[in-house]
Amino acid sequence: MSEQPQLNNGQIAEFFEKIGDLMQLKGENAFKSRAYRRAAETIRALPRTIQEDYREGTLKDIPGIGDAIADKIGEIIKTGRLSLLDRLETEVPAGVAEMMKVPDVGPKSAMTLYNALGIASLDALEAAARAGQLKGVPGIGPKTEQRILAGIESVRRRSERPLLGIVLPRAEALLVTLSEQVGPSILRADLVGSIRRRRETVGDINMLVAANPGEAAAILAAFQGLPQVGEVLVAGESKSILRLHSGEQANLRVVPPEQWGTALQYFTGSAAHNMRLSQVAEAAGWSRNEFGFLDDMGNLLTFDLEREVYQKLGLPWIPPELREDWGEVEAARDDALPDLVELDDLLGDLHMHSNWSDGKSTILEMAQAAREFGYEYIVITDHSQSLAMTNGLSPERLIQQRYEIINVNAKFDDFAVLQGAEVEIKADGSLDYPDELLAQLDVVVASMHVGIRGEREEVTRRMLGAIRNPHVDVIGHMTNRLLDRREGADLDMEAVLQAAAEHGTILEINSQIDRLDLDPTHARQALEYGCLLSIDSDAHHPDGLE
Repeated sequence: MSEQPQLNNGQIAEFFEKIGDLMQLKGENAFKSRAYRRAAETIRALPRTIQEDYREGTLKDIPGIGDAIADKIGEIIKTGRLSLLDRLETEVPAGVAEMMKVPDVGPKSAMTLYNALGIASLDALEAAARAGQLKGVPGIGPKTEQRILAGIESVRRRSERPLLGIVLPRAEALLVTLSEQVGPSILRADLVGSIRRRRETVGDINMLVAANPGEAAAILAAFQGLPQVGEVLVAGESKSILRLHSGEQANLRVVPPEQWGTALQYFTGSAAHNMRLSQVAEAAGWSRNEFGFLDDMGNLLTFDLEREVYQKLGLPWIPPELREDWGEVEAARDDALPDLVELDDLLGDLHMHSNWSDGKSTILEMAQAAREFGYEYIVITDHSQSLAMTNGLSPERLIQQRYEIINVNAKFDDFAVLQGAEVEIKADGSLDYPDELLAQLDVVVASMHVGIRGEREEVTRRMLGAIRNPHVDVIGHMTNRLLDRREGADLDMEAVLQAAAEHGTILEINSQIDRLDLDPTHARQALEYGCLLSIDSDAHHPDGLE
């Protein structure tokens, strides 16, 4: 059989993701389903096409790829199919796995719906829920049926855009590889678009390069030949559009150095921000486009520095992260732009986990990594007892952990490890530890992991109870959303933010790439209310600090 060169790494990874989902649905060994998902993650993250490793016989040199996975990769490449997946899909239709994207539909309930009603797709699930047919299934009442309908709507609203934290490292690596291959012909280079603005999800990988006349062709040719590239979609004189092996689209535009500042500003966006700047320019008698400013005689004015674009409009430079037309132009006019938090501003971390609960590393390993990262302190906040799936700590284990933290602190004279806990806000609104135990901790982070799909009044009541508890210092990932997988709790944010400001309870901006919770809108609102914010990693491994 002929090989299937059109399959990129992302497409090959999908085979293993589907196997993991279907195995979970069938209740097969959890270790095996996780192994297939890890294989998918490994394949997606590879810097070059996995087909090259197959042809060179080096698949098993890739960490995490053993004999069984390597054989299956070979089968996919040779045939475009995978017999194991074919077999699983005859036993459980693929649409049943898709149903697990809906909040309140886990593996057990998805299989129950399939076995009881023959529901095997999101469309069929929605039709059955709207017809009131789910209420007859064990464990599903009228409220659950309505939550499932709301969940289906949220799934349909989800974006297909990938997470910033996944795409950004790939984009940076792509730009570094290009710069290394081309050398000094590249005078300037940067990422633009939603990646440069650090949006939580991003579109294509957009890159901009400045080069002297005559160099563009060689730079674009080098770009098209990078090892990360799977397919050339467009090859123009000043722009190339490619499909990477990981599945993302990457665009490179080459401009002359005198247009660098103009192009960097324009292609960074956002469209709404650029439209606002165009209005400012028009009021001053200019029109503007991607090349520069035009006066009423058609004369073009370009800028080699981005700062000069804003200066021409009578504005200070506006950081890319603010360019969304959320009032930043008016703030710039009033000299009231905020000072953005930089990584060097962070002195410590109030939320991370160790292998006492669901972390992967010891307290000492987390401390050493944080100290090398430049922090002065960390708080170990392992999960509390009711979150059994995370190996949450009983009160007795929490007390035992204190002794290990004392021993770790004895190894440092310039760094401190504090003991805290990520305490569950239970469904009845109470906290998972008694007040007398909370009082012994250095920092208490209160979080909701279960019951977040409740009614607004209910989940708000739970959150307000935690905020008003005098022993709670921080509210962790307030809405408990997971980007493009789960919408957060429907909280009365006005009441929550007002209470947090009144009680001095810190609200966390959780930096996990699929959380980023508080989101930008709520973070700004929190500051307007006078709330205190913390930026925490929620790291479960030293790598999570980065």
